[in-house]
Amino acid sequence: MGEVIDMQAKIIEAFRQKAWGEVARHATSLDRATNSQGFQVVGAEALFAELPPVPWVVQELELAPGAVSMVAGYGFSGKTIAMQSLALSVASGSRVWGRFDVGEAGRVVHLDYEQGSRLTSERYQRLARAMRLGPDNLAERLDVAFMPEMYLDTPSAEDSLTSLCEGAKLCIVDSFRASAPSAEENDSGAVRLVLDKCTRVSERTGCTFVMIHHARKPSDSASGKFAIRGSSAVFDACQSVLVFGGEKGRPITVEHHKARISGNLCDDFVLEVSDVNERWGLRIVASDAHNAELQRREEEDSALREAVLGYIRQNARCSTREVGGSVSGRTNAIGAMLDRLERQGHITNRATRGRSQWVVS
Repeated sequence: MGEVIDMQAKIIEAFRQKAWGEVARHATSLDRATNSQGFQVVGAEALFAELPPVPWVVQELELAPGAVSMVAGYGFSGKTIAMQSLALSVASGSRVWGRFDVGEAGRVVHLDYEQGSRLTSERYQRLARAMRLGPDNLAERLDVAFMPEMYLDTPSAEDSLTSLCEGAKLCIVDSFRASAPSAEENDSGAVRLVLDKCTRVSERTGCTFVMIHHARKPSDSASGKFAIRGSSAVFDACQSVLVFGGEKGRPITVEHHKARISGNLCDDFVLEVSDVNERWGLRIVASDAHNAELQRREEEDSALREAVLGYIRQNARCSTREVGGSVSGRTNAIGAMLDRLERQGHITNRATRGRSQWVVS
C-alpha cells in the first residue's frame, strides 16, 4: 500500500511539472502494482541495491529474519525449555546457554500452544533465577501468549501475527502441530501455507521465527533430519534446522542440519540441564559434543569398574560367567574390564580345572 501511495504522489507531482513522460512511466508502474493479483514485485534498481548486513539473532545457530527456523526433537528432549532459555538470553542480551552470542537485546514473543500458564511461567522463573535475571531486566522485552485462541492456519492469522510481531526480534512458536491443528503434517501444501505465512510476517517485521516441532522416536532408520515428523516440505521451508535428541538422564544432543543463509553448520554440541538449589533455579549450559562423549564414556567405564570390583569383593572365587550374569553391561565390556583389573593387579584369577575363580588381590 505504501508503494502505491508513493507512486500516486509522484504522478501528481509530474502533472504539476507537466513532465508527461514521467506521468506515463509512473502510471505504468502504478497499474502494474495495483493489478498484480497478490504479487508484489521489485524492479532491477531495488534488486541490485546494496544489501545491509544480516541482522543475526544468533549467528552460529543461523537464526535471523526470513524463512522460519525449526527446532525438532522427540518428546521430552528439552526443546521447549531450551527455547525458553534462548528467549531470556535474547531479551536480556546475554549469551545463549553460556556459549552463543546474541548481540543487542530485543523483544521476544512466545506463542505457547502446548504447556499453559503454570508450567511455562514456572520454567521462566527458574531459568531467570539461574541467569540472575528478573522483571526489571526484561521489562517490555518478553511477551507470552498462553494457549492463544488464534491459530496459525486461520485466514486472519497473518495480519494478527504481523501486528503482534512489530518491533519484536524473536518469535517462538510452540509447537507447529498445536499452532496449526488443521494442517496435516504429511500434506506438503498445508505445511507450506503455515510456514510461508510466518516467513512473510518475518519479511515485513524483521522478526525471526523459531518453530518447535516434534520428531519421530529415534532409530537407526530415522535419525537427524530424517527423524523430523511429517512431509519433507517442513525441512525444505526452513532456514535453519536444529535436531534435539538424547536419552533420559543424559545431556541433550543438538545437531545442526541446515544453514540456508551462510551454509555454515554449527558443530554438534550438548546441553546440560541442571537444578540449582533444589528447584530454586534451572541452568542450561552448552558444551562441545566430543568432550561430552568422552566424559560419558569415562563415567560408564568408572561405573563398570566399581560394579565388577564390588561384585568380586562380595562373591570371592566367582566365575567370569557369574560376574557377567550379575553386573549390568555388555559381555565383551565386562570381559575387557576383568582383564584390565587383573593386569593392574586389583584382582587375581585362581582358576582350577579350567574354571575361573576371581578374588580381590
